[in-house]
Amino acid sequence: MARSYLTKLLLFMVCLVAAVQFASYFATRKATRDAILGRVHQELTVAAEVLEELLRGRATRLMNTVTVLAGDFAFKKAVATGDAPTVLSALVNHSKRVQADVAMVVNLQGQTIARTRPSSIAPRPFAFSKLLKEAQKNGRAVATVVLNGRPYQMAVTPVNAPLPIAWVSMGFRLNPALASEIRELTGLQVSFASAGDGGYGYAATTLDTQTRDNLLTALNTGDLSTTGVARVDLGGSVYLALMRRLASYGGDIAVILQKPRKQILAPFYELNRRFLWITLVSLLLASLVAIVLVRRVARPVEQLASAARRIGRGEYEATVRIANKDELGELAHAFNAMQTAIAERERRIRHQAYHDRLTDLPNRELAHDRLGQAIARARREVGQVTVLMIDLNRFKEINDSFGREVGDRALQEVAIRLRGCLRESDTVARLGADEFLVLLESTNVGQGCTIAVKLLASLGETIAIGEIQLNLDAVVGLSEYPDHGEQAEQLLRRADIALTDAKAQNRRITIYQSGRDEEHLRHIKLLRDLRVAIEHGELQLMYQPKVAMSDRRPVGVEALVRWEHPELGPLQPGEFISVAEQAGTVTQLTHWILESAIAQCSEWRQRGFDLSASVNLSPVDLLDQGLPARLEEMLNRHRMPAHKVCLELTEGTAMRDTRNGLELLKKFKTLGVRLSIDDFGTGYSSLAQLKHLPVDELKIDRSFTAELTEGSNAAAIVRSIIEIGHQLGLEVTAEGIESEAIWRLLKKYRCDTAQGFYFSRALPGDEIPYWLNQHDAGQTLKQA
Repeated sequence: MARSYLTKLLLFMVCLVAAVQFASYFATRKATRDAILGRVHQELTVAAEVLEELLRGRATRLMNTVTVLAGDFAFKKAVATGDAPTVLSALVNHSKRVQADVAMVVNLQGQTIARTRPSSIAPRPFAFSKLLKEAQKNGRAVATVVLNGRPYQMAVTPVNAPLPIAWVSMGFRLNPALASEIRELTGLQVSFASAGDGGYGYAATTLDTQTRDNLLTALNTGDLSTTGVARVDLGGSVYLALMRRLASYGGDIAVILQKPRKQILAPFYELNRRFLWITLVSLLLASLVAIVLVRRVARPVEQLASAARRIGRGEYEATVRIANKDELGELAHAFNAMQTAIAERERRIRHQAYHDRLTDLPNRELAHDRLGQAIARARREVGQVTVLMIDLNRFKEINDSFGREVGDRALQEVAIRLRGCLRESDTVARLGADEFLVLLESTNVGQGCTIAVKLLASLGETIAIGEIQLNLDAVVGLSEYPDHGEQAEQLLRRADIALTDAKAQNRRITIYQSGRDEEHLRHIKLLRDLRVAIEHGELQLMYQPKVAMSDRRPVGVEALVRWEHPELGPLQPGEFISVAEQAGTVTQLTHWILESAIAQCSEWRQRGFDLSASVNLSPVDLLDQGLPARLEEMLNRHRMPAHKVCLELTEGTAMRDTRNGLELLKKFKTLGVRLSIDDFGTGYSSLAQLKHLPVDELKIDRSFTAELTEGSNAAAIVRSIIEIGHQLGLEVTAEGIESEAIWRLLKKYRCDTAQGFYFSRALPGDEIPYWLNQHDAGQTLKQA
């Protein structure tokens, strides 16, 4: 009885599986076939809309071209005077410009007086009087027409002078190239068919010749209609086709989109075959498995299914316990191994998603999340959180000088040192290339400064990487919850603002100051607008004359850049030049200044004013190895002697001990350009360094000359600088001369040249010649 019951149960299960499988098979077969055919119907309809949109776009381009031609003064003149060869030439040129297939001019009597294909200026009747009437009614017209049995898209517009004197028409042929273009867009076969009195006799199509002829036969016999998608037999090949008639003159024009039914159903036949095999195999396997698994598999499979659902929920702690020694036992063991591997892989993925791969520190996302959590805890406990933003100075030079591998190892050592200085509860994160974040809970900003000092001291210790010894320098910006913000984004932004201030003020540690957000937003705006200002010529160069001390003879000018911001008004150069250095646009700015100054001096030379030009360089410019070649090209192009250009560097920039910078200065000297140390006396240079620099001039900073009096400390310093410069064979220029008394003292001290308001303020380039002519010694610059 038990065996009979089991047999009945097995038979019932097999029959049930068979019924379900075959029902699923036939239902899926029908649904798949209907879906494929329905999709093709939709595909044909969408393709028709794409075609119509493409034709509208071509019509717009065609009408724009015809309108431009009709408005051309020379063309209108040629039409008005009956200059047929000129009219034909204009038609040919404009047709070639837009690749139009035909263009013609029709007089007001409806006679074609010039056409491009075939090229002719002999009068003949215009074939589409209705198109002209439509153009007369609407001012212009675009339509499809049948011309010489071929379909065209034509545009007509009047030639006004100012009243209409003729009509100009231009058209594209609906040709196989257009059909191929639409086929590339839609994946469908495309045909343009035109009909005359004898029916459809021409088709521009992507079909082969035999199929095209069968298509024309189907059109003429009425097998195709415009009511929807039709099934049509084209010489033994069945197609699904959609036909649209275009409003046209001179005959009917039809657009037919078609796709072979065999191609449409090919995926269905393959899928149906596979699904049938799957159904049969599944039925067989279900019968076999039902016999074996009724008693032995049901429970273990349920355990595995339960485990799979548990893993799907992300629960990896429990394991599958199956004591079987057979395949099910091995499957359970493999399942447990898979569960462990998935858990480990997800742990690694989560770790990589929230940690920096190079240093294994938390990344920006994890740091932001931890900061949010720390703020929430501090809010509950009425505590404080301090954020430190750390940036490594000149780290790019390490990568440039020693390679990225050395730079990466240095960053790894920085991460180790930062972690070594902090508590376990503190967070160190890497935000970018050389930027790090430290999150300190239960710490106020004063304590944060103390920790910042400790961090900087640790980073300042020498890093040994092989035989390379590196000394890193860093700056720190701090913000504190709740004084500087109550949201994570606020604290991060304000710590970054403090970091920017630290760099700008040449300080190592800076705490965020209230009100700096507005300045930060202004800074961001300048970053965005400066590049546009350079590209659109919103900057202006002013020129301050330099005068020889011996006879007040003008010898040169210093180029000073000015920016009249359209919203912020006039900006100080110090503000937007520092922005350019931070934004990476200072090189572009320097190129523009050099180009403008050299071009201006070249113009003055042509007018007889022989002046040199001094241009200030940024520290960033000393990293631009292509600058000497660029400068040489400018000098050659403007025929400017190299010794008439002087490049000025601040004392700090000139004394910076970088091999690349010194090599660049030597290249400038080889080129013949003069070099000057600007603001001399305000930095920390030594005579040992100075004598090795290839410079020609020292410029005394205005802070020493502004209140220069005989016997003052400033006088002693100025006299010493002049004597040092002369002993080193250098010329000395004084800035900021604002009175005759100061000028006389400098002349007494044997200063070489000077500039300042006493002689002239900075002037636009077009005012310099006038100033020279008004100057007492200006006439000496005139060349015969």
